[in-house]
Amino acid sequence: MEVSSRVTVSLKVARFIVHALAWKSRAEFNRALVNPKDAQEKVLHEILKLSGKEKLPDIPTLYSGYPVDQSWTSESVKFYETTSGNSEKKKLIPYTSSLLKSFQSLFLIWVDDVLSHQNLKSGKLFISISPKFESLGMNSDLDYLNPFLQRLLNKFLVVPQTDFVAKDGNEFFAQLSNRLLECRDLECISIWSPSYLISLLDYIKANHKVGSWHTLWPKLKLISCWVDGSSHEQATQLRSLFPQAIIQAKGLLATEAPISIPWTQAMGCVPLWTEVYLEFIATDGRIRPLYEMQPQESGEVLVSTKGGLLRYKLGDIVECGYFFKNSPVIKFVRRVGDVSDLVGEKLDSAGLMKAFESFAGVNWIMIANRDHYVFAADKVIDPKDVEDKLREIFHYALARELGQLKPVISVCVENLSMQLNEFYSSKRIKLGDIKAKLLWSDPQILNYLQNLQLSDSSL
Repeated sequence: MEVSSRVTVSLKVARFIVHALAWKSRAEFNRALVNPKDAQEKVLHEILKLSGKEKLPDIPTLYSGYPVDQSWTSESVKFYETTSGNSEKKKLIPYTSSLLKSFQSLFLIWVDDVLSHQNLKSGKLFISISPKFESLGMNSDLDYLNPFLQRLLNKFLVVPQTDFVAKDGNEFFAQLSNRLLECRDLECISIWSPSYLISLLDYIKANHKVGSWHTLWPKLKLISCWVDGSSHEQATQLRSLFPQAIIQAKGLLATEAPISIPWTQAMGCVPLWTEVYLEFIATDGRIRPLYEMQPQESGEVLVSTKGGLLRYKLGDIVECGYFFKNSPVIKFVRRVGDVSDLVGEKLDSAGLMKAFESFAGVNWIMIANRDHYVFAADKVIDPKDVEDKLREIFHYALARELGQLKPVISVCVENLSMQLNEFYSSKRIKLGDIKAKLLWSDPQILNYLQNLQLSDSSL
């Protein structure tokens, strides 16, 4: 039997096994999409039983702050996982058997959906991993699967489930890029932030002779990553780099809990009704079940989990775009508090994305710096163009007219995504945890960029 035939047979076997294992979870999930209220009442009952509570905390308890070490669960803690993201103020989230099963359910349903709807031949898959600087928690998406599924899918991975020991991001990218360059039949890429892949591509382009990305990976069919909020521009860039591939919106998954899952039939992400109890804080301040969210309505997510977190504020604002069956299809909008307000201009990432939407194919960030802003991009952008766009934002224009803010400074930083990843790595933030951030108030990033060779030295 030829190698290609053996691969096809193996993929068919894997598809059959995954489909069989996912049968019960998939059936419950499909029923929940039709009747989310009943599914949520059932999961809330399970959560309260595990927590020993009769009801969820009331609003005063919710708003007085929520220490993570005060989780309510009768189960023993298997391990602690540090919260992901760009902040150095990380929290340790206790993982119980029930919470881990919730994550496993999400990934099993997602893998089954991909195998069922994508016409895969080789099944070759790259799942983002991070250099393991510390032993705490998990290192790869596959760590959320049970050991049997890990072994089953391991044979299809471009990078098998082995730890990459690297002293820095450069050495890590060197090892990783060599593996990817050898895999000409790569079909799927699953990452979180698109900046991860863009940085990796920048490294490959700078250190290897490659033609077009389509020529390098002609069989690439699917890239699963964040596409909303501050990741929108970079996801758009990936679409232009890989026009033959579907760019699938990654569901909302926090260290604390799985929230939503990409679903092919829905053409978007739907809530994981069967594993977590979801509510949102509406614009009028009321707490409502997430299944009541209507199209164009948005709010901050509250999640109650089988791991003992009750009405936990994720800090994410989501919006309902439309309904699939009887469930809202939701997308991430922004983080709570994602606002810069030096003198009353109240800039936020959503407003900046709209203002700079004509800067197509440009990676950029904005940095608040005392009495002005610094616009850093990976291409040369005329500061007048940046200033004109900013003046379309009413409160910024008013602050400039009143002399409260000085003109914006525009600088060019080559390989901006890679440089930002290096900045995060210096703070021991895992590459896989990095989330695209457009609006900065941290003076450390400005100091870091000042030490790079910029086309404008007026920082």
